[in-house]
Amino acid sequence: MLSSTHLPFLRSLLEKEYPKTKFIDPGKEVARKVFLKIKDNQNKRNSLKIFASGNLDAFQIKLKHVGIKNKVNFFSI
Repeated sequence: MLSSTHLPFLRSLLEKEYPKTKFIDPGKEVARKVFLKIKDNQNKRNSLKIFASGNLDAFQIKLKHVGIKNKVNFFSI
């Protein structure tokens, strides 16, 4: 069974519930593949693009509270 890259803390609970099941954690492999894709495209200046839906003003304020000053772009789905 493939374990989650987003919820790794569940693995120990699932292993207890299903002791005969082999779990595979894809997190390290996913991180390695992402790094290989971006390593040659890195700029000298780091950048962050943020896309959000909903109340952008409230979201922008929350971002500033955690030290992110990027402008948020709106998209609708």
